[in-house]
Amino acid sequence: MVERHGVSLRVGAALWLAGRLPGLGRRRLRALVEGLRGRWDAFLDGNIDPAPWVGRELAERLRAELRPEAIAAAARKLKTAGIVVLTPEADAFPPVLREIPDPPAVLYARGHLSLLRRPAIAVVGTRTPSPYGIRAARALAEGLSAAGWCVVSGLAAGIDAAAHAAALEGPGGTIAVLGGGLFYPYPPSNAALFRAIAERGLVLSEYPPDARPHRASFPERNRLLSGLARGVVVVEGHGRSGALITAAWALEQGRDVFAVPGPIFSPKSDGPNRLIQEGAKLVLGVDDILAEYRPVVADPVLWLGEAKEDREGPPAGDPRLPAPAMEDPAAGPGASGRDGAPPAADPQLASQGRPAASAEDPVLRKDDRSPPTEAPSAERHAPPEEGREAPALEQRLLTALAAAPALPMDALVSAAGAPAADVLAALTRLELRGWVRRLPGGRYTLPIDKRRMPRP
Repeated sequence: MVERHGVSLRVGAALWLAGRLPGLGRRRLRALVEGLRGRWDAFLDGNIDPAPWVGRELAERLRAELRPEAIAAAARKLKTAGIVVLTPEADAFPPVLREIPDPPAVLYARGHLSLLRRPAIAVVGTRTPSPYGIRAARALAEGLSAAGWCVVSGLAAGIDAAAHAAALEGPGGTIAVLGGGLFYPYPPSNAALFRAIAERGLVLSEYPPDARPHRASFPERNRLLSGLARGVVVVEGHGRSGALITAAWALEQGRDVFAVPGPIFSPKSDGPNRLIQEGAKLVLGVDDILAEYRPVVADPVLWLGEAKEDREGPPAGDPRLPAPAMEDPAAGPGASGRDGAPPAADPQLASQGRPAASAEDPVLRKDDRSPPTEAPSAERHAPPEEGREAPALEQRLLTALAAAPALPMDALVSAAGAPAADVLAALTRLELRGWVRRLPGGRYTLPIDKRRMPRP
């Protein structure tokens, strides 16, 4: 039975118990939910065999798990905790999540479901931000919420927590998407913030309430962060940050990507600075985000200079973020660059600290209009980045894509010989520069104009 906002307590409890059954992963659970659409009570009464959707072995284990007394106990816990269970057929289930690749089969929610109907922007970043990053996240989240936008984030320490706390103070509100069950908010240091969001905002998870968070669940969760939002703002994050995984999901889902610039000597700014370099929209104030959606949201624009954190900072009318603290290159021996290296006198800072070229990682030519006849395949298809080397990982990905019409993610991970998170980040960079296209079903290809053939 599906009620107006979510399923009944009985069905919600059954979904909880089914979701924690070993072997019944997200795809099989989704098949079960779709197959039993509107018929869960008949299934729980023993009138429908679930084997067509989960297989015979899992069907037997599922029946053993869904004992009436176990369902009743789980239903009481859901009611006590104030958790509503949503399936895609429920009115309150966000339509935008029905449309993303690999949509959630179930959502567990606590708080104000009406926030799921508001336009949203995700604000994400590092767990160990600088004071500048905290101030930027607060200012952006406060400005978005004041303009009626809901701020979505992941309840992590650092940028996420700052964005949630600031957005709670405005009419737009905030949604926290967890990487574990609602009984185990993570990190424990954000327990008070979790309670505040559950009371005044909304907390969501696709994991059963008693599921403890684990390393793999956070990258999976990030697809819901971007899926709920119309755009993703990356404030701070190193080159392999989870925030960049969220940005990659945003691109796959057709969302906008924004980034807040930071000091070039700070590793915390590597992620957003690279995203900007590769095509993300640079954000200096909340109006840079709102300007993309003014036809959608009619609320008055709030400049960052008018936000609480900045009322005694930038001059009146200045809509820009506070300038990041940067070391003075003229400060002599005390000034240092990234990793303690002295600042380079060469103005081409983009090449600072890069390794020397090798046969496996060739330097790209500025003018590749006349490539040699026997040019390596990776070089023929590499992006023409002037003045710096193409990363070896990107070269391997382009080489693999040049040899096939399209490749799925698992094939690219195998061809690259690198972790999936690194491959996803590299594909994001290439897509932002126009050198890779993402196809339906999670496959990737080279655009036609990039498939340059070698000379005969």
